[in-house]
Amino acid sequence: MRFQNCIKNIIISILLMSLFVFASNVEIRVSSTRIPNGQSVRIKIVAEGNSVVFPDLSSIKCCSPENIKKTNKIETRYYNGKLVTKNKKILSFDIFPPKNIKVPAFEIRVDGKIYKTKPINIEVIDIKTASKINNDTVLLKMKSDKKSVYMGEPFVITVDAIETSGSNIVQLEYRPPEFNDFFAKPIGSEKRYRTGNAIVHELKYLLVPQKSGKLTISPSRIRVGVKDESAPGDPFGMFGVPLRWSSVRSNIITVDVKRTPEKVDLVGKYTISSKIDHAKVKANMPVNYTLTISGEGNLEDMDDPVFDIDGVTVYSDDAVVKSNFKNGKMHSVYTKKYVFISDTGFTIPSLVLKEFDYNDGKIRELSTKAYPIAVTGGNSKKMTSNKTAAKKSALRTTQKSRQTPRRSVSKGKDILLDTSYYAKKEYRQKIDRFMWYIPLAFFGGVILSFLLMRYFPLFKNGGGRLLGMNRTYKIDEALKILYPHMSEDSEVEDMVRQLYEIQNGNKAVTLDKKKMNRLAFKYDRRGKGKRD
Repeated sequence: MRFQNCIKNIIISILLMSLFVFASNVEIRVSSTRIPNGQSVRIKIVAEGNSVVFPDLSSIKCCSPENIKKTNKIETRYYNGKLVTKNKKILSFDIFPPKNIKVPAFEIRVDGKIYKTKPINIEVIDIKTASKINNDTVLLKMKSDKKSVYMGEPFVITVDAIETSGSNIVQLEYRPPEFNDFFAKPIGSEKRYRTGNAIVHELKYLLVPQKSGKLTISPSRIRVGVKDESAPGDPFGMFGVPLRWSSVRSNIITVDVKRTPEKVDLVGKYTISSKIDHAKVKANMPVNYTLTISGEGNLEDMDDPVFDIDGVTVYSDDAVVKSNFKNGKMHSVYTKKYVFISDTGFTIPSLVLKEFDYNDGKIRELSTKAYPIAVTGGNSKKMTSNKTAAKKSALRTTQKSRQTPRRSVSKGKDILLDTSYYAKKEYRQKIDRFMWYIPLAFFGGVILSFLLMRYFPLFKNGGGRLLGMNRTYKIDEALKILYPHMSEDSEVEDMVRQLYEIQNGNKAVTLDKKKMNRLAFKYDRRGKGKRD
């Protein structure tokens, strides 16, 4: 019986050898057979031949191969007095084994023949054991201060890269996690400290989930460059320290994100306030309104409130949000400024926002005061109807996060004009009277420039530039600079009205560009003290 089994095994071996050839022209190489948890193993399959078909890597069940790369290498050398050329094809990839694994045998077809590599065992050990064997190891850990949060609730991710002190590590190349479905912001910069026989590199991130469900945070990664003692020496130091690279990645974090009990505007615990500079103004004079929201939570991606009041033109600047992280909590202050302009009385309505406090699970309403604004010198016939319309006007928030509201002024953008407002008849009548001042201002400027250059040598060369006369502005740019100063200077008020008439297509208005440039230069704080 034993003899029959022996013959059977020999026959099977012969059959297998006819299908698979173990030869020196196919080999498999691994960077290490014993690695710390989280470190990668670099695997290379090298085959010599003109036609090489590499295997499908799906046979590696433990983990997905990464950084897959195919290269060709031609080696030429003398062998027994003859010049021999070898064509090598290399398939290389990385794997991150979570535990002890066996890299399977791979089948490679080379020039029509099938070759098979040998299986290799990879042992995964903990960082403490690894540091005793080899100091050149790095552990990468990622942790969250919360496992379950509500949508909009901030939490903190900490990434720790731990390296053994006294190691030959020369360089670390860090790649942060991919925070898909999260608003993410680094908290401060990297902190380094020593604990026992290790050096810790600590990074913190503030995260705010943008959708609900089981959300996964991908691992962070580090490429570790270790001084390669086996590399040829460089006696002149021309090429730097030769490095041997390996990759390390952290664990994956899953966070359970829950929806708020009902739709809310804010998530956290806040206070809200508002203020105006004037409750009584002349017609078409600005009323400045400031909205402030502050408290615990994230306001970085808050939707901007929008005021829509009949008969009132509303401008607004981009909101300013300041945040800080203290005692494990995020605190934010949101400030946004608005300007209201009308020729009749109106009311700035109360702003009502719903907040969900994730600390106690309660929903509250926050509200500001309503401000009745008295306007004098305007159209009295429309005064009553506009007041009623203002009371009924709704206050809404934009659907897209931080979208600039209609009729707003944002940095780097032109003013959005209310064409119906500046097409009114009384302004055209006023512009007709202002037209008489244009030629007077022009000739006055010419005479003044002549006198300055004639009697003051300082103004002879570049005098006009010194006065800002050669600084030119576009109409939109001048409007953006001048409109906040309408209440400060009647000349500015007249110019703003002319510019709005031109913007609205009134071809009867003749613009004094020199006057516009002079006024814009005067109030352009960015141009203060500069000479173009």
